[in-house]
Formats: sequence, C-alpha cells, structure tokens
Amino acid sequence: MSRAYYCVFNAVGAEFAKIGTRLPPDANGHKKASVYLTTTTIQDAKQLGKALDSMRDERNDADYRLSVPGFDLATGQDAVRNGEAALKLLAAIDKTKLKADVDHYRRTVDRTLPPLP
Repeated sequence: MSRAYYCVFNAVGAEFAKIGTRLPPDANGHKKASVYLTTTTIQDAKQLGKALDSMRDERNDADYRLSVPGFDLATGQDAVRNGEAALKLLAAIDKTKLKADVDHYRRTVDRTLPPLP
C-alpha cells in the first residue's frame, strides 16, 4: 500500500515541480496534490486526484490502523495495479492545461502558498 501510494505521490509531485508548483514539504503536500488535481478542468486529472486520495486513505489504514482487516496479498496486488493505472492517467494529462488550471486555483482560491510571479 505504502510504496504504491508514494510512487504515485512522488510522480505527481515531480510533475507539479516541472510546471512550477511546489507542494508543501509537510503533510499538507499530500492534500494539496489531490486538491490541485481534482479542482482542474481535466477529467484525467480529476480521476487521478480521486485515486490519489483513495490510495492515501488505504496507505494510512495499512500503516497506522493495524486492526483494520483485509490487508493481504490480494489487496497489495490491487494497490500496485491502482498505482499503475494512476501513473497512466498522469502521463495522459496535458501539462500545459494542468499548469494553467493550478495557477488559476492558486491565484483565486489557495492563498496558503507564496504568490505566483
């Protein structure tokens, strides 16, 4: 669970860095990644943001809620498949459009990060 999630999260973070958006280096970065994706007008990005949220919830359950049943080989394999599907969505996203949408969101809604130039 954890490795699949972090593989996708780090790939998303790298793409955000390429378009000039740095995620906060703390726990808020995880939420910002999914918010930036789900508030865009790009359907693949919205789907990726939802998948990232779901993968994070599963990772938290697996890492911190050890009494939650159902973590076995099959769920681990599902996590890997979900991660692969998420990476395919990321590859399909128009990064120019993503940058425009994220920049718009940051200018109009999200004032917790330094202003854009």
